[in-house]
Amino acid sequence: MALFSAYRNEVCYGIDWAETRAVVVRSVRVRGRIDHQPVFEQAGPETASALALFFTGLKGELETGRASAAGAMPVSQSFIRWLQTPLKSPAKAKKVLPSLLDIQLPFPLETCVYRFPRFRRVPAAGIDALAVAAPLQNISTRLALFQSKGIDPAMLDHEGLALWSQSCAELPLERDTLRIVAYLGEDRTVLVLGRNDEPTGAHSLRLGLADHPGGDKEQLARFALRVRQILRAQPSESGHPAMQWLWTGPGADRAEWVEALRNALNELGELRFAAHKKPASFLARGLGERCLTGADERFNFRQDNLEHPSAAQDRRRQSTRFLASCLAAGILLSVINLFWQAFLHRQLNRSQEELGRLAVELSGMPKIPKGQEVMLVRRSLEQQDALLQPFLQAFEPAMQARLLRILEIAFNNQIQIEKMSLQPGVLAMTGSSTDWDRCETLAREIRAEGYEINLSRQEAGADERVHFTIQGGSRATP
Repeated sequence: MALFSAYRNEVCYGIDWAETRAVVVRSVRVRGRIDHQPVFEQAGPETASALALFFTGLKGELETGRASAAGAMPVSQSFIRWLQTPLKSPAKAKKVLPSLLDIQLPFPLETCVYRFPRFRRVPAAGIDALAVAAPLQNISTRLALFQSKGIDPAMLDHEGLALWSQSCAELPLERDTLRIVAYLGEDRTVLVLGRNDEPTGAHSLRLGLADHPGGDKEQLARFALRVRQILRAQPSESGHPAMQWLWTGPGADRAEWVEALRNALNELGELRFAAHKKPASFLARGLGERCLTGADERFNFRQDNLEHPSAAQDRRRQSTRFLASCLAAGILLSVINLFWQAFLHRQLNRSQEELGRLAVELSGMPKIPKGQEVMLVRRSLEQQDALLQPFLQAFEPAMQARLLRILEIAFNNQIQIEKMSLQPGVLAMTGSSTDWDRCETLAREIRAEGYEINLSRQEAGADERVHFTIQGGSRATP
């Protein structure tokens, strides 16, 4: 299901409306924070008509998109629950979650709007997901109620999640403590339970300001019994956790009513009671806050055929902006590509010119065809190398000096040379030595003079001398 699109305006009217009581808060984004200002509050039989008249005055602001309105889907008409999966991958878990939700819903999945706004990884278990759902019939009925008074809220959020997120925003959470947010409304009491930053459940009780429960002990006993059942159903990882009870809603300002409910709850164990500030506008503040900030658990029940025209228009506007941005990026990339191709072509021409100039300089030819530079330069250098050989040989050591050096080496090693041929780059020699190793010494010394030679020796004969043959050439020979 698609998320509620974030509007470009910075104003939202949060509406907390029961049959005979209504509170409207104007939430405005100012320098990165949200300011809340109650702009309408009335109780009594004329509430509905007064609320309709109030929103008639806001018609221009809402229809032009400068502001939006957010209402609540009651807990009694919707559903939240954590679903557990054994899968480790969130992507795989998302594929099976609709089937798991269908099993737990009291109504067919095809007839409702649902979403999974939050996931958590459980060690040694898998992925859990928070499911939010409501039947299409309930959503349509709730929208019709608003629209009958001239109100068309762009966002229809979950009442329990709005209460929970606002409670977490206004009062820091205590670690390993079960928090119960108790909303005392005109026609109902809503309990939202959670631990750390995660809501675990939302429940609606048929007990409100209109019931005047202060002196009805039986009604208070039923209230306490229902709360006990809800608390016992909460999962506990550490035995009996500490419990924090926070009053809010219009009824939280009725000291005698709060006292009666608190006394009825004393038997449930150690509850630490506190209250949120400005409780009458608490839910309306939460709806406005979530609409403007985009809280993780925020969910708009207005989807598909029930979608608000402003949301559809905003989505089309964003799509148009996205397509325009893609078009602009494509044009920019095309222009960059053209400039880059021109730059590369210019660099290639410069390199080709430099290669041709260098080829002419090395080869001595007046002009060289394009693409034949390397071949012609190599051929020219080979020809020049043959012409330079006599000149290079003139700088090599004289043959007489090499001959004298070889004769000196042979004399020092008591070697008799019988025959020797020494030409430029070629050496051949036969002779004899007094022992086997002196032949190797002579060969080693000749190699040190720059010759690559092969030494072959024969066993000593009747003259008791080792005869050898040396053949090879100079390393300087190309």
